[in-house]
Amino acid sequence: MKYIPILLLFVSSIFTTDALSQDLCIDENLINIFDVCIEVFEPVCGCDGITYSNSCVATNFFGITSFTEGICENIVEVFPCDDLGDVDFGLCDMVLGVAMQNGVCTYLSGCGWEVNGVDYSPAFYDSIDACNADCGDNGVGCYTDAGVFYELGQVLEVSDIWCENYTCSPVDVPEVNYEFILNANLYPWECDPIWEDGCYADDGTFYLPGEVLEVSDNWCENYTCYAGFAGFMFLLNSELYPWECEIDPNLGCFEDGEFFPVGASYYISECEYILCEGEMNWSAIMVIDDCEPNDCIDTSLIDLNAGCYDLWDPVCGCDGVTYSNECYAINYAGVTSFTPGPCNDVPGGCTYIQALNYQPDASWDDGSCLFAPCNSDCTGDVDGDSSVTVNDILQLLGNFGSICQ
Repeated sequence: MKYIPILLLFVSSIFTTDALSQDLCIDENLINIFDVCIEVFEPVCGCDGITYSNSCVATNFFGITSFTEGICENIVEVFPCDDLGDVDFGLCDMVLGVAMQNGVCTYLSGCGWEVNGVDYSPAFYDSIDACNADCGDNGVGCYTDAGVFYELGQVLEVSDIWCENYTCSPVDVPEVNYEFILNANLYPWECDPIWEDGCYADDGTFYLPGEVLEVSDNWCENYTCYAGFAGFMFLLNSELYPWECEIDPNLGCFEDGEFFPVGASYYISECEYILCEGEMNWSAIMVIDDCEPNDCIDTSLIDLNAGCYDLWDPVCGCDGVTYSNECYAINYAGVTSFTPGPCNDVPGGCTYIQALNYQPDASWDDGSCLFAPCNSDCTGDVDGDSSVTVNDILQLLGNFGSICQ
């Protein structure tokens, strides 16, 4: 006859109890690991909601004070890759391991693997890679309209232009988790010319997007070049990758309907931001050193539907850019102040080559051109340049309808 120290064949259904009832159900004084239990399957359902192979095992190896014959009803069996998104493991800081949560492999923390009598340890892995290796085909990814599956990070090619393709990416949308996002939106610094090329460290070293500035042997304490509110900036790795640094990604703050994990920054202006320090707990306002807001541009002034005449009456905006006229400067660029003339030191003058006072060094025409009197032998020469050209016709049409005194 074979003997075994313990044989646990079933895991019970969820069994709600408080700390007092749990203490009454288990008496450690009954536990005697040296007792020998016969390997016979005569199941009993313990008061803790767990099914034991027989009463000997329940009493001598687990200290169960009471039980009923037969297996516990509504058995909950836990398997690898089971999604634990709805399981509350408690508020303890102990790292339990890596498991599927809302469709993605992530680190989970809590007070233990057993919750309400159910042992969830079979669903945990030692690493993100191990979890992804087993559960990668468990719906963790995106499906095209044709039903083709793409793993996280794979690119759906619909164009020869990389920025017009789509990448399978995580999204903070209930019951969705992953969807295809346009590369131009996912990587604006790669596709939009307004973005700077990367980040500069204090010593002047240049870092491309995604490159890590190492300041510590601890990876989570280093910084990664990342696109922020006002261009590229270095962000702490523990903020960018909380799941890699043993920070529960489900704990965080919400602002304007967007979720921010613990440690993430929320910019309230170009020079001010706040940090998520816990569950719905924002820090005091922090100010970026040596940051000067750009008062020259007011985006509230921009009205792309405004009708501006295509008239060359240049103004120099406070941003150092020459605009064709003040209407374009205000309505299309949001410039708050400007001065007449283009943004350079070269004065205006007559740029018409056949004028009497033509100025070859003038960079813009200020309307000062002088022409010779009209030649009576050339009646069509309106502008007095001794030739009849399209310019004469335009000037004649421009005066059409005028009343001459």
